[in-house]
Amino acid sequence: MHNVIKILMKNKAIKWYSICCCLLLLIYNAFNNNIYDVFNYTFSVVIPFICLLCSIWIINKDIYKPKIFCISLILFCILSVLSFTTDNIFLLYAYMEMSFIPMCIMIFSYEKDYDLKIIYQYLFYTLISAIFILIGIIEIYNDTKSVLLSEIYRIGVKSNFPLYMLALGTAIKLPIFPFYYWVPSVHGKSPGVCSVLLSSIVLKFSSLILVKIICPLFNMCSYKYIGYYVSFGMLISVCQMMYKKDLKTVFAYSSVIHMGLYTFILLAGNNVKYFTYSILQHTITMTLSFLVLDLLKNNYKHLAFNKLILTNKHELILLFINTLIIIDFPFTWGFIAETISIFSVIQCDLITTSIVGLALLLYNSYFVYIIFNIFRNSIIDSVNRINILYTVVICILIIPILLFGIAPKLFI
Repeated sequence: MHNVIKILMKNKAIKWYSICCCLLLLIYNAFNNNIYDVFNYTFSVVIPFICLLCSIWIINKDIYKPKIFCISLILFCILSVLSFTTDNIFLLYAYMEMSFIPMCIMIFSYEKDYDLKIIYQYLFYTLISAIFILIGIIEIYNDTKSVLLSEIYRIGVKSNFPLYMLALGTAIKLPIFPFYYWVPSVHGKSPGVCSVLLSSIVLKFSSLILVKIICPLFNMCSYKYIGYYVSFGMLISVCQMMYKKDLKTVFAYSSVIHMGLYTFILLAGNNVKYFTYSILQHTITMTLSFLVLDLLKNNYKHLAFNKLILTNKHELILLFINTLIIIDFPFTWGFIAETISIFSVIQCDLITTSIVGLALLLYNSYFVYIIFNIFRNSIIDSVNRINILYTVVICILIIPILLFGIAPKLFI
């Protein structure tokens, strides 16, 4: 018994160590005056913030290999921040791709009975996207003879070949049809905290490439067909989502759809500030969503919404609030972000607007159907409150979602 208590204390110590590391990195980046770009600064602060919340979330969880997991989480946090703050295109690429190693280790070390297919699938798509992005970066270097983004912007790129390579790699990372199949599969089988990191940080590497390399060097507004491609991909994603019953898989499709929607802000107007606002909303919302689903899976062992019978009214209310946030209900942060995106879509053309409008209509209708089924099947026979630690983390996430939805000018 004494040995068991000693092991548990050691496990908690490493978890608290990860909390301290993420907190220190958050404080350092928040007061770092050398990061002037709004996009870079925002995510240099948000990434350690998300990792900090994940570290707090796992304090009372029984993790298979806590030391390996926590060290990997800290390393992942540092590499992710470095990829957003560097001005060197090769270092940006190196930090971004190196962060996938601790991500895979976290999936491996979280649970004893992990699914090896998740890691294989994740590594395969990561490798394919990395090859295309590396070719694009090498071509940019050959064209400009510079590795610094500030100089590359000044010199400019003459050939469109790097754009095609970067676009293919980004399409897999974003992800867009037909490259998004890995996201629902990996999310559906990954541990809750790993799903948070995948959706809130890993998917944002595509935004990094769009904002820092593709959009400043190439006139995306002139490629009208990209709007058709992205909108069509959104519609296909929604149609496939409507055949899924597992909530984690459905929420993963939601992430794919919104990443495509917010891309229109860059495609139509190249407005980095509005794009940052929308992508930041997606980051916080997906963090909240997958933590809520992790809470439900711990209590009910499965997340098939047609079979899910909730017995705790607090969990039911929490899921209802989260669903309203996911469908971008008025007075939430997502409503403002979606409104900005729709105005950007309208600037494209009528066909693109119609496809996106149909996709969003089907998307919201399906989520209403999901929450209706859960309410209908629920049998409230318990008044137990959720864990106080989980309540604090969830409240921390819900407050800015409501705050920026009511007063968006605080950011914009």
